[in-house]
Amino acid sequence: MKHLRSRNWPIENTSQHVRSQYHFSCSEHAGSGAAQDEFVIPYDFNQPEQFKLDDVLHEISGISRIEASDDLLAVNDERGELYRISPTGEIINHKTFHKGGDYEDLATVGRAVYVMKSNGNLYFIPDFTADILETENFKAKLRDGMEFESLTYDSASQQLFLLVKDGDSRQGKAPAYVFDLKRREFHPDPEMLIDPKKISGMKIKGKSLRASAMARHPFTGDWYIVSSINRMLLVCGPEGDGKGYIHLSKKMLPQPEGICFSKNGDLFISSEGLSKPGRLLRFTYKPQPE
Repeated sequence: MKHLRSRNWPIENTSQHVRSQYHFSCSEHAGSGAAQDEFVIPYDFNQPEQFKLDDVLHEISGISRIEASDDLLAVNDERGELYRISPTGEIINHKTFHKGGDYEDLATVGRAVYVMKSNGNLYFIPDFTADILETENFKAKLRDGMEFESLTYDSASQQLFLLVKDGDSRQGKAPAYVFDLKRREFHPDPEMLIDPKKISGMKIKGKSLRASAMARHPFTGDWYIVSSINRMLLVCGPEGDGKGYIHLSKKMLPQPEGICFSKNGDLFISSEGLSKPGRLLRFTYKPQPE
């Protein structure tokens, strides 16, 4: 096993801050005249911990927390490699699971790992701790022409969720498909639809959200969805109903592509580097008093 040396140091401070107000008013879907609920996002997006990543993760495309650890697993967009990294972004080890390809995201289920390609196909790795990684391929067999960038494991339903980025004309709604871990097959119809246009004041580029990563909050059950093209974070309820959003700092996150949560609810977002190194940001969980 070849170990890569990782550079790990804080990213420079920036004077460009994201909006400091995190209170959102979202209509309950009960017709006209519905009551307005105030939603408070439990993170301060102005003051994250920031870490630069090794050059080999310049095009980091997905992250997932290792279940029995504080470490994360990461995948590079073009390399068939798994990278185990610390919560501060240092590479601990790396292993080859397949040849190069368009790998968009990954999800951990215990020691098992699922890596997703842009067409929705999954590479199943039974044990990422093994010296030599075995893989099994599951072809999506969903609607032709769909493109995926978001994969996550939902422990509540014990299923994998794949969120469509492009190629599904549902009037701007982003469908999420399921891979059933027990039956080891894809459900042919979407499990839920994400509709960002229902959130008051939200504007997106083009006709759809074009999500690049998603994860479910371990305590609230809300879905956190990153859109790299729109550079925003969308928060939805357990059924996919929009609750609020926040624009992300271009300097902090030039191209956000990965998202996951720590055991205590801290939020990790990873970003490709573009002209600079890739980076990992950690936002401290600040639950609201009941």
